[in-house]
Amino acid sequence: MAAETIIAAQVISTRTHPIVHQLLRKYDWRIPAIAVGLFVTVSLVTGLWLLVIPLVLLIGLLGAASYFVFEYGIRNLAIEVWDAGDHLQIERRGSIERIPLSHLQEACYLGHRNPPQVRLRLRIPCRWGTEINFLPDISSGRDHSRRAIKVLQQRIDRARPA
Repeated sequence: MAAETIIAAQVISTRTHPIVHQLLRKYDWRIPAIAVGLFVTVSLVTGLWLLVIPLVLLIGLLGAASYFVFEYGIRNLAIEVWDAGDHLQIERRGSIERIPLSHLQEACYLGHRNPPQVRLRLRIPCRWGTEINFLPDISSGRDHSRRAIKVLQQRIDRARPA
């Protein structure tokens, strides 16, 4: 039954390669910390410690900002999303979940991000929580993907229980 659903389904996402997800999961904070430590040590030894304090603060702020962008913007993306009519089949973190349209609250196209993303909000949480983000299929252009998400939102509104 699942194989028939996948054949009849339409891909509405750009597939994120699993190797990219494996690399993102293995991101190690120790390498940047060692680099900053070496920089601070060399600066203290050479007598440039007054220049170190603002640079360490700047590096810390940039590191924290990049961590949040990385964690919430890239790492939590679904690998692939299939529209199978009455439900969406979502692959994320090595598992596949089937989410009925009646469990969705809304589908938002986030075109201001680069690359654009789609955020699905769920009324009934799944194993990944109440929000799922993915990269829409923009091979036919951004306007086409924006219209496809509008159509999906209309179908979500019709499937919502009264």
